[in-house]
Amino acid sequence: MVVVQTRVCQICSKRPAKYVCLECGRIICEVCLEPQTWVCSDCYGYLEGESRRFWIFQSPFFRLLLLSFLLIFIGVVFILISVLMGTPVSAGVVVILGPIPIILGAGPYATLALALAVVLTILSIVMFFLFRRGRKRDHN
Repeated sequence: MVVVQTRVCQICSKRPAKYVCLECGRIICEVCLEPQTWVCSDCYGYLEGESRRFWIFQSPFFRLLLLSFLLIFIGVVFILISVLMGTPVSAGVVVILGPIPIILGAGPYATLALALAVVLTILSIVMFFLFRRGRKRDHN
């Protein structure tokens, strides 16, 4: 007499198990399987939570973005304070739309502000390409 032993799902303990979780190795039924990832529902919930939780705050690029917004905010506050004190204000802005740079300046020291804006823009473009090269090297 041949005895066929059917394995029961290790998660729900109700249905016969047909699959093995790729993450933890438990045998599971088709109801407890997440078919997109081939992991059990417990592992799927854990992996989904880990991938979503604070992933954006750990990125150095997000931190750099927050730093840039903070610096812009501090600059605007300084400009507002100088306007309220009655001192002359100068500003220079470089906006890059595709390959076309748009350079704007106003105030008595606009040429100095524009020169600083152009230098900072060139520096940011160089840093962008350096960061990009480093990321490509890390992926290879």
